[in-house]
Amino acid sequence: LSNIGMTLGWQPVTGTGHFWSLAVEEQFYLVWPLVVYVCSRARLKTVCIGCLVAAPLCRVALAFTLGDPAGEVFTLARIDGLALGALMAVIVLETGTLHRLARLAAPVALIAGGTMGAITIYHGHVDIADRLEQIVGLTASTYLAGAIVVISITAEERDLWYRLIGSWPLRKLG
Repeated sequence: LSNIGMTLGWQPVTGTGHFWSLAVEEQFYLVWPLVVYVCSRARLKTVCIGCLVAAPLCRVALAFTLGDPAGEVFTLARIDGLALGALMAVIVLETGTLHRLARLAAPVALIAGGTMGAITIYHGHVDIADRLEQIVGLTASTYLAGAIVVISITAEERDLWYRLIGSWPLRKLG
């Protein structure tokens, strides 16, 4: 519950502040199986899309009410990345592939990457404590990561992206 404490303004024990992200993940994994169990696939997609909409709105509300770091560490403010992954999993279960999403992946990656680049140029640096970056930057980074996953999974051997992702240096690092 360290992230909830941080959301409410409590200082974490020295050296444990980084555990907020593990708390978000564990809270998701405690609740999500129940959500999956009680929802049909159609309802689960609706829940995922709802989370994708709710997370940035939650970041806005927290950033302007409780301030830092609430918009960065609260579970509902960070649920969009996990919900996007869950939505992609449901789509794969329904269709057997992410190829339908692949058409959207490159434009989404360009828009999200461009947004992140514009924020960085505007500020001259990346500062997650900045409200603009909490609200817009985290949303853009979520969609950029999702787009990269879809592009990587659906890339064909003749594609430049496939060769880049499968290159020796990246395989060695991975």
